[in-house]
Amino acid sequence: MRNVTSFWTGAVCAALLSMGSVGSALADEYPLVAGDFWDLSAIKIKDGGDLAYATFIANEWRADQEFAKSKGWIKGYHVLSNTWSRHDEADLYLIVVYEKIPTSAESEARSDEYLAWKKKTNAQLSKESGNRVEIRELFGHCWRTKYTVAFVVSLQIYAAAFASTRPMWQLVLLAWAL
Repeated sequence: MRNVTSFWTGAVCAALLSMGSVGSALADEYPLVAGDFWDLSAIKIKDGGDLAYATFIANEWRADQEFAKSKGWIKGYHVLSNTWSRHDEADLYLIVVYEKIPTSAESEARSDEYLAWKKKTNAQLSKESGNRVEIRELFGHCWRTKYTVAFVVSLQIYAAAFASTRPMWQLVLLAWAL
């Protein structure tokens, strides 16, 4: 009887140790997976500039994004409104979604193609951007990475789920079989 008890004690200890090491290895995996890159511009609209800036977004900005999307340069774009913004917060967030950040060479090639499509020079585009200062203020501009949650099943969680419904010897055999 003593050998049987020692056997089961050793088996339980071995199972618990193996569950702990497998669980620890799985727990070390980062639970988020990097996704797309989001280029975010925070815009504060000046008093009286709502209609003018909304017209710019609906016409020029959207056309620019559709051109980039048609070329496969971006995956999409969004305009988010901060409905009840405070004085030190942006009113709008303009978001452009990229699968990856373009290299310098890619950026140069895209810029040349964009200028040809737009039929304007960098100086003209810069002046137009400067003219929008009258109706808006750029509060911030940054790159963000969208993360998604990765689902990892841990042996510890699996074993704990069955602990209340299975006798101990079945858990030991389950752990040993895995």
